[in-house]
Amino acid sequence: MLLPIATLFTNQMSFDLCYFAPAERQNKIWRYSKKMKKVVYSIKKVRGNSDDKISGLGFLNEEGTLLCKCVSKTGKPYTRAFDEVEQHCHPILGKENEFKGYVTMYYECEGRDIEVEYSVWYKMV
Repeated sequence: MLLPIATLFTNQMSFDLCYFAPAERQNKIWRYSKKMKKVVYSIKKVRGNSDDKISGLGFLNEEGTLLCKCVSKTGKPYTRAFDEVEQHCHPILGKENEFKGYVTMYYECEGRDIEVEYSVWYKMV
């Protein structure tokens, strides 16, 4: 279950932030700064249902976490966060400001730890 933990305000939008990290890391990740980089992104699961893909306009914060604006099935806006995207993605040869790589996220569901690997592509705007 996703629960909003904060609201991020940018120049022209605000949206709830949801995150799957332990509480002690949430404050560090969500510090808003003018140093956030705007990116266009595409993310999909590596294993399982390969049709699960999200894409759009997002932000990379100072820690390299990709913040992606999403909408729940009930229509409520929230943000997905993908840790260490900037560290795990490498430049695409022959493409300016484009990066790709793989990121592994860990979730807890009903007392079990779940590991999910994502293929990530992004371009600086």
